[in-house]
Amino acid sequence: MAEFKFKYLTLQSIRCITHSSGAGNDDVYFRVLSDWDKSWKWIPRDPGLQNSWDIDEDSNIQLQPKSKLQNGNEVEGKILAFIFDKHIRVEIWDYDSISGDDYLGGHDFYYTDHSGGKTFSSVSENSEYYIEYKITDVTIIV
Repeated sequence: MAEFKFKYLTLQSIRCITHSSGAGNDDVYFRVLSDWDKSWKWIPRDPGLQNSWDIDEDSNIQLQPKSKLQNGNEVEGKILAFIFDKHIRVEIWDYDSISGDDYLGGHDFYYTDHSGGKTFSSVSENSEYYIEYKITDVTIIV
């Protein structure tokens, strides 16, 4: 029998402390790069569909398993859990149809990290977001 150990990073909530310097609310989405599959995931934005969460200052959005948006709609979504081995990068972006998307901050999570919360910020966009997350151990025996 072989034993494989890895981690799950689950994004649980996002809170806007200060939205970006652009006009109106931020249209937030995540970009996630895991060492497990080595390809960027865009959550919830689909490059073809341009989905995002509309979020304003002092808004708090629970990301599991449904997300309540400011306009009262709910997003049925996949649980935002990502597998990784030693490293995973999470970035927050603001969708902008005119001038290109704005980077709102990012963080690198490592195998030794524990559940908690992190502040994501961007000096150039004058934005600040707080993300609550959970990191869990997973073991598979085959």
